[in-house]
Amino acid sequence: MTGKGKGTGTLWGPDCHPDHLRSPDMVHQVDPRNEGRILLTEGWREKTLLDHHREISECQLSDHVPERVAVAYETAKNLALYSWYVYRFVPVSELQATIALEYGLKVFYEVEERNREKVPRKYRGLGNLLRAAVSDGRIRNEGFPIWHQIARGRARVRQLHEASEQMLELGLEQISYDDEDVETKEQDYDWDFADGLCESRDCMLQ
Repeated sequence: MTGKGKGTGTLWGPDCHPDHLRSPDMVHQVDPRNEGRILLTEGWREKTLLDHHREISECQLSDHVPERVAVAYETAKNLALYSWYVYRFVPVSELQATIALEYGLKVFYEVEERNREKVPRKYRGLGNLLRAAVSDGRIRNEGFPIWHQIARGRARVRQLHEASEQMLELGLEQISYDDEDVETKEQDYDWDFADGLCESRDCMLQ
């Protein structure tokens, strides 16, 4: 294997495809789909394995989560980590994380050891388990960073619109606006992320 991947400086070639079984000497070769990626950290630079690991390590479970559930989730994190070398591990890690979520809910509702026929319908499948957790208040919008991020984005758009209207009203050609000074209001949070999660296609297939 002497040919280099296009623009990557790696040893990928016709005899070594990143989606095929690796030879021992290529096990730790970064997948070309991860090379050249950049992040904004004190300027633009290439993303490294350390950056990749840092992002994944930020996903932490509570100390109250049972060990067997935590192991299932940590397996998903390891798969995500090794997707640096095998890009196709990304959907596998997502699937494992979903399995860990369902397993955790089964453990919480004490249905993991029961015969399926004896499990109440509301606890069958991930979609129903999520609905039960949302209904019980165990899963709330406030627990999802994305819910707050999108609300802030909606607030920013709303304030821009309000500033534009004020500019037209006063007949001004310009108006000062600080994009960092965003104040969220109740209306910006007027959407149910948790409920949408229960209705997602992956959960509906359960």
